[in-house]
Amino acid sequence: MKEDINFKEKSDLLELFLIIWEKKSFIIFFTSIITVLGMIYIFFKTPIYEAKGLFKIGNYKSSSENNITLIEDAFAMTEELNIIISRSFKNESIATINNQNKIIEIKSLSTSSPEAINKVKKRADIIQERHKNILNSIKEEREILIKSINKKISQKKNEVFLFDKKIKFKNNILENYLFQLKQINKEIDKNLKLNPTLVSLKLNEKLNISTLKFDLTEQIINMEIRKDNIVRLEINDLIEKKEFLERQNQDRNYQQSEVIGEIVVNKNIFKKNAFVIFFTSFLLSIFLILFMNFTSNRK
Repeated sequence: MKEDINFKEKSDLLELFLIIWEKKSFIIFFTSIITVLGMIYIFFKTPIYEAKGLFKIGNYKSSSENNITLIEDAFAMTEELNIIISRSFKNESIATINNQNKIIEIKSLSTSSPEAINKVKKRADIIQERHKNILNSIKEEREILIKSINKKISQKKNEVFLFDKKIKFKNNILENYLFQLKQINKEIDKNLKLNPTLVSLKLNEKLNISTLKFDLTEQIINMEIRKDNIVRLEINDLIEKKEFLERQNQDRNYQQSEVIGEIVVNKNIFKKNAFVIFFTSFLLSIFLILFMNFTSNRK
């Protein structure tokens, strides 16, 4: 059974080959005519130039010293720009290269080489201006943050200044308490045997002043600790943040987007070469022969 099927298939193939061979003159004639007409069309057709340029997306330093962030994601950007181009511009396209996220290819078609190149340059300039505005916006945001931090540092330094004044004032009061205690101790020693009632009053006064002295000393210590925290932690932390932002905001940490290499121009990209025309017409002639044979057999 399998041998019969194979034999039938071989017979069908042989029959097709004989039909094609029988009409070889038509195939040669048809293929030659179509090829010649195609070459004539190519010769007189207005040339089409395709310009290609590689465009590198810029970057900037972001959250850490060594963290580099692209200005825009290449995939999202090409998708967005191609939608805009398809609405307003013809014969232009943008695509990523080998799934790279920082290199895109800009293509443009035109009937003249300079015009095709200018279209690529113009599109690159538009993207470059867009990215320049993004970088300027990031710079401005960082400058605003730096100003805000400077303001906070100034406020904290003012707090330290006020603490110094308060501490100085309280130290003066503390010195006065110490002086009073010294005087009371002298009074007590002097009247210890002569005037017990006065001594008792002085001891009570001493207790009150000692309590005030203790409370005031505790206040001064707490204020010193708070002042030290502001200077050592809060101000220093703000200074570090400010210095980090200032380093980030240096021009060397911003890489502008740019065209890399030369813009390449290919001529007549849509013109079929002789082999393609010949091969296409050859296949078409075979199809016509088989189709005509099929219709004739049905009749």
